[in-house]
Amino acid sequence: MTRIDHVDADFVLRKRALRASWSAIAGMTGCSELELRRKFDASMPAVPIVKPALSPREKAERALVKAGLGKDAAAIVARLWHANGAVLPSAQLAQGIAGGGAARAVCVTAREVAKARLGLTFREKGFGLTPADLVVVSRLAEAWEAAQ
Repeated sequence: MTRIDHVDADFVLRKRALRASWSAIAGMTGCSELELRRKFDASMPAVPIVKPALSPREKAERALVKAGLGKDAAAIVARLWHANGAVLPSAQLAQGIAGGGAARAVCVTAREVAKARLGLTFREKGFGLTPADLVVVSRLAEAWEAAQ
């Protein structure tokens, strides 16, 4: 995608004079129509871009990364936390991280890292957090959110 700073104003003015739509010009330049209109269209209101709020699971994941877990381990523990103590299969936990036979290995590694770094105690069978672990992760997420 082209940066809006690299788009020539003369090019945009010539295309608009030929009655090209903003979306067509965006396609020609490789930048988004919204950015193009914000920079070159005087009738476009200057509305600030609002980032969507993070979900509770994303907040927990970022708090876990800040607490010392790797990104993959934090994602797995946050998914377990979001499941509210349910036992989940490794294929579901590792979705988007690892697939096939590697899914179980990634989940086992995440469990070992979480035990070592945060002192989390997992359920005896399968991949699930105990109620005490849920509280620990919730407090980490709350502390991370308060620091933002």
